[in-house]
Amino acid sequence: MTDQPVAAHGVHQLGVDDESGAQQADVGATEEGRAAAEEPSSGVLEIATIEVAPGAEDAFLASYRAARSVLADTDGCRSVRMTRGVESPSRFVLLVEWDSVQAHEANFRATDRFTQWRGHIGPHFASPPHIEHYAAPGTSPGSGGPFGAALVTSRVVVLPSVDGR
Repeated sequence: MTDQPVAAHGVHQLGVDDESGAQQADVGATEEGRAAAEEPSSGVLEIATIEVAPGAEDAFLASYRAARSVLADTDGCRSVRMTRGVESPSRFVLLVEWDSVQAHEANFRATDRFTQWRGHIGPHFASPPHIEHYAAPGTSPGSGGPFGAALVTSRVVVLPSVDGR
């Protein structure tokens, strides 16, 4: 598993460095990198938009760093990346590549790993996160087979936090 598979191809990325919390960017975009990023993948990308309570951003990032391995070490998880809003510093976007939606749900959501993860980061939420799964064009959202459509949203899930907020 890698933390930044797209960045390895030279595509622009801006996010939170998991070790220091500092913003990082890969500005070496190349034609090869853009082409690699557009190739169909049999996996899915989970995008979670997280609104953190104002003033709790540093505590949220510390909790994320403490719990990241609970998510990243899950079977079927290919990569994990947290990004932070520039204009809205209390808004974070979590990007997780999974083998499939099924891998996300069966290996993470339906296990104690999710409870541990949410126990760390959930207390900092201003509202429940908004979660969507995306598949590459030409692939099925869950299985990776031919789908013949543009960007596909497989499911929208709004999750409550552990403490009910």
